[in-house]
Amino acid sequence: MRFMLTFLRHGETDWNAQMKCQGQSDVPLNTEGEEQAKAVAAYLATEKFDYVFSSDLSRSLETVKKVVELGPNPKLEIVQDKRLRERSFGVYEGMSFDVYQHALQNCVGQFVVEGGETPEQALQRLIDFLNDMCRNVKMQEANKTNSAKSTGGASSSAEPTSDAAGGASSKVFVSEFTGEDKAARILPHILLSTHGFMIRSFLKYLHCVINVEIPEGDWLIDDGCPNTSLSTLVVETDKDDKFDFERLICYFIYKVDHFS
Repeated sequence: MRFMLTFLRHGETDWNAQMKCQGQSDVPLNTEGEEQAKAVAAYLATEKFDYVFSSDLSRSLETVKKVVELGPNPKLEIVQDKRLRERSFGVYEGMSFDVYQHALQNCVGQFVVEGGETPEQALQRLIDFLNDMCRNVKMQEANKTNSAKSTGGASSSAEPTSDAAGGASSKVFVSEFTGEDKAARILPHILLSTHGFMIRSFLKYLHCVINVEIPEGDWLIDDGCPNTSLSTLVVETDKDDKFDFERLICYFIYKVDHFS
């Protein structure tokens, strides 16, 4: 099975603006973050997402709610999952990044965040989610196909449809959102609302470990993941219905065209 996967980072919070470690503290969107969420929602208003998943932290959930509410299917379910939360920074949450960086740089040996997660633990949590997501989405797509066959209709994963209430599939690289490539393939599109560290660490893993090419250049991964930026991949599942890292195409990362 192949599908499109778009990562959406949440809008700005006061702690973002103040350069504080947020981690899993539930810090809400500030006024600027609300406006950013409205902007990305307007930008994605014609994009048909088939599945939406979100961190249960309010900054991610409120951002993606605006996208769904303004989209073709405002009743589309948003599935919350704690595995999409930001990396836990333990005792450093609420402190400035300078304090955290000072402790990191002056540590002898492996730096362990008291009460928090290692980068590896946070990344594995995301990968576990993606594997479960692949299995669930593949099962739901198979159910759609079987249902369409039994009623004599067309499967949503095989043909585009204008029925917004049905969670129509996207044309890969054809919509205004996805841009230049005019390939005619039709794939389900998944929107995943999560956090900056999680997106950066996943992209770094794809590039440094799996050797996935980053179109804009790998330097961009560590250049920051802007609030409400979009990163889109074309993904396949493997024989065990898990996320297949070897057959993955990165289309773009950190897209913020909605700001212009």
